[in-house]
Amino acid sequence: MQQQIELLSRRLKATGKFVETRITPEELDRAIRERRAALRFHNGVMEACTILWPTNEKNVFEVGTVWVGEALNGKGLRKEVMADALALAPGDTTFFFLTPDAKIKESARQLGLISGRESEEAGF
Repeated sequence: MQQQIELLSRRLKATGKFVETRITPEELDRAIRERRAALRFHNGVMEACTILWPTNEKNVFEVGTVWVGEALNGKGLRKEVMADALALAPGDTTFFFLTPDAKIKESARQLGLISGRESEEAGF
């Protein structure tokens, strides 16, 4: 599994889209061990993930590091792996996310994280 985590770290880093301190093998491993990471494999390789990042507030998490690799891109997995991550959290959890990515915003809308009105007010 460690080799998979190291490969995932390199692939995430190569996109240039993620905070580098969050995608080190050590941080990814910690998220997996703490059950804050939803992962999808394809042909034995991690090809999709969403990680819940803790905050200073109890049961408040950032929905972050949402990624789908090229092998599974365009197959509707983004929303599924985001839903898998949300299901890992306790029922009274508050979620937020920060992203300019329209596809992630659309998945968030479909999962009920933001409503149409909220997205309009926020400029989504």
